[in-house]
Amino acid sequence: MYGKTRLAWKQFWEAQSLRERDSYMKTGWYDRAEPSTRADYRNGFYEREYVTRLGTIRLRIARTRGKNFLPRGLEEFE
Repeated sequence: MYGKTRLAWKQFWEAQSLRERDSYMKTGWYDRAEPSTRADYRNGFYEREYVTRLGTIRLRIARTRGKNFLPRGLEEFE
């Protein structure tokens, strides 16, 4: 019943996590930073499940070696 709505929320939160990581990194996917200024590296994703009124949503949360990027709106569900 809530399939399309749940999918829309999933895509929104995953995109938000990527935006926050890219903002933190200050470089695009294929851009190279100077070795002296690079403080961190992209390190894929981890998965979390959140129980909502729409059902359980499994999200891929972006991360770097030093930091995870849980979108601000999801912090209250922790």
